[in-house]
Amino acid sequence: MQTMMWTQNLVRFGAMGSKIVPVSRSLQNSRLRSGISRSIGRLGEKQRSALSMLNRNLRSQKAMSAKFSTDNMSTGSGQILPGLSSTQSKTFSTEMLREPPALGHHNYGPREVAVNDQVQIRRAELSDYDCVVRLADIDGGQDYLFALYKDFVADKDTYPLVATLDGKVVGFYMVTLFDGGRSVMRRAARVSEQHRGRGIYLRLEQELENYVRANCPRALSVGICKNDKDDAFTARFLAQGFQQVYRREGTQMIYRSSRVKLFPSKPGSSDRNMIQTRNITANELKLLFRSDKATEKLFPHGRLLNFYLNYRPLEENVRHLICDRGGAFVSLDLDTSDSDAASENSLESDALSISGYKQSSPYRLKDSQSPLPGFLRGYGSLEPLNAESVDKVAMVTFYYCYPTAAKPCFFLDAYVRPGLGSVGDHFRAHLRQNLHTLQSFFPGQDAFLPVTFDPSIPKAEVMSSLHHAGIVDEKPEAEKWQILYERRQ
Repeated sequence: MQTMMWTQNLVRFGAMGSKIVPVSRSLQNSRLRSGISRSIGRLGEKQRSALSMLNRNLRSQKAMSAKFSTDNMSTGSGQILPGLSSTQSKTFSTEMLREPPALGHHNYGPREVAVNDQVQIRRAELSDYDCVVRLADIDGGQDYLFALYKDFVADKDTYPLVATLDGKVVGFYMVTLFDGGRSVMRRAARVSEQHRGRGIYLRLEQELENYVRANCPRALSVGICKNDKDDAFTARFLAQGFQQVYRREGTQMIYRSSRVKLFPSKPGSSDRNMIQTRNITANELKLLFRSDKATEKLFPHGRLLNFYLNYRPLEENVRHLICDRGGAFVSLDLDTSDSDAASENSLESDALSISGYKQSSPYRLKDSQSPLPGFLRGYGSLEPLNAESVDKVAMVTFYYCYPTAAKPCFFLDAYVRPGLGSVGDHFRAHLRQNLHTLQSFFPGQDAFLPVTFDPSIPKAEVMSSLHHAGIVDEKPEAEKWQILYERRQ
């Protein structure tokens, strides 16, 4: 009787489902199969048909399982990924994928996962650096993995994976947690050119999904940032349930150090009249993020994009924004009398200071609380932000930079309070600060300069400011938009 009830439930599920689930190993027992056969007479035609399908599936699966068991013995795969039970490890996110998962997804190691054939997925290690960098073919040598891979492997909020074939790294993909673990960003998918089209990207994606579900209980959403050139990927993510939630206009310029001019706010005006900008510390940025009044004006969507990453204005994200390679500047909406109290430092003295700084640290900065030397912390008398002045912030710009195999990249993202009358002057002041910073990181070098900006900053003002600074060359086929897609986790 118990066998009969179990059989009817299994057959009923098989008849209703879109595909037949893998058959329990106990069905291979001849006695149980005989019991099922004796029950066929009590079942309807539809259920008998489903049972027949189950039997065919059993024979096929038995043959495939035997083959895969042999393959697994030869690969010598290890134990279970950290945080994943064997049951979770065998579970694939079928709602995300349009192809069935591979059989035999078991025998995981602490840093290794058997997939199918000879392909393996494991956690990336520092020793994989050379192999992963060889995968990088983004924009003619501009891939950020060249500079940032080791940081990613060491970061406690990042989970990087590599795919290997015959011991050779052929793919890479990772996720990073933001917003205190509430948001997950997929990043840096790479597959070697000669191995594309074999499903390696999907295998990496599956494992990242499994990891997030098993180890990130606070995660509420998964996001990915693309540009307006990624039509093929965009269609795929939309099919997976992702939705466009935020976008920023931008451009990609080529900074040529020999042509750049560090200019005053307006043609014919002195450096003394420059709108004052100030580099802020991590604690000041936390203060800004704690102000509902300031964040509602500066970040009305409740988000900001920096270096193709999505942040909400939360204190947990400050460590990503104020760091060795990144920082922020602010300018206040003050009366003319306030902004007239400008620094006496000339452009020439600034350049001398930068020259002295470049010899001490061309790439990395020592103090994340004050990521720039004193001469770059503001050209005027702006005091550190406090509970009162933080609500007067008119514009904030974030930068993030790194060297690449081709030219350094320096990302500049500008956010402005809507309705600001002197938005062009503020942007020019911020641009000058950021160009000084670029020079301090990469003295005498040309660089790629991606810039994004709010709708409240007219593109004509942005381009005019760039051209006035001597930055006139736009990158061929430059991206015009950075677009954030998101899906509930």
